[in-house]
Amino acid sequence: MSVFTGTGLVFEGERDCRVEEVVIDESTLQPGEILVEVEMSVVSAGTEVANFTGLDPGTRVAGSWNAYPHRPGYGAVGRILAIGPPSAALDAGLAVGQRVFAICRHARYAIADLSTRPVVPVLPEDDAHTIILARMASVAITAVRKARVELGAGAVVVGLGLVGNFAAQLLQLAGMTVVGLDLMQHRVDMARATGLTAMLATEGTGLSTVASVFGSGADLVVEASGVPDALPTAISMARDGGQVILLGSPRGRFSGDATKLLSEIHVRGLHVVGALEWLLPLRVGAWQARWSLYEDYLVLFDLFRRGHVKTAGLVTEVVGPEQAQDVYSRLAAREPGIGAVLFDWRKDDFE
Repeated sequence: MSVFTGTGLVFEGERDCRVEEVVIDESTLQPGEILVEVEMSVVSAGTEVANFTGLDPGTRVAGSWNAYPHRPGYGAVGRILAIGPPSAALDAGLAVGQRVFAICRHARYAIADLSTRPVVPVLPEDDAHTIILARMASVAITAVRKARVELGAGAVVVGLGLVGNFAAQLLQLAGMTVVGLDLMQHRVDMARATGLTAMLATEGTGLSTVASVFGSGADLVVEASGVPDALPTAISMARDGGQVILLGSPRGRFSGDATKLLSEIHVRGLHVVGALEWLLPLRVGAWQARWSLYEDYLVLFDLFRRGHVKTAGLVTEVVGPEQAQDVYSRLAAREPGIGAVLFDWRKDDFE
């Protein structure tokens, strides 16, 4: 049995990200656990930044999954170094040496748990810079799974970060006419570069912004920003009887009139649906849902490889983890021009 020593990230407190030593003894792996040597990991500008800044209140609640000190991670591509004791219930056909996508911490060596998160094989020739973006698209595809997607219908996506961009692309692939909105010009430009119709919005933007495309409103509105005060905007752009999907996890306080908002939903017969990715099962078995988290990755990998989902220009920075404090700080400040940020763990100058 081997012991692996590398580095990993830890949020010691609010806005305090550090690099720490990580030591993993192969002999301590439990059934269903695998040890991954990470090539590349992707940063979430939503969940991770909320944990970095303390916007998510769980960071200050002892025993919470993200309580400080919190060891962040979102998605990674790497190679399996070791597999825990056999478990028939968790047999996924994985093998030592295999290249995989996994959800694990930001670290050179990390443990992934098959019982709670998908671990999906990737091809030796897959470019890690591209295939890893399926992590963000897997959040976005939940909107497609939860919505009534109809050929020829109209959709608006509010918020064109990585999740919103991929949601808009997937809805467009499904045959909908899609318009994306964002308050930041660089996100609008990125969306247009991936083949989307995108508009620069202003605070309080409503139906008038997209009226030229959808007239009396969109059949589907996807709220992908996670900003509570954006919900009235999303509601206003849906047609009577239309559907509003809450894709971005709401964080922060709602400053509007909740009664007015609920009344509009009620009177106009709107369908408001939550689309958290973890509502989908991990794997599909007999008589279960048609789609699972695992199967969604297989679908997305295929769409990426065939070029049906566009990724050119979405990755704006590939850095070593020693730059993590700076990266999270700039994302928290909503610095213009930042798209996907990746940590490259293959460098050896920081180990």
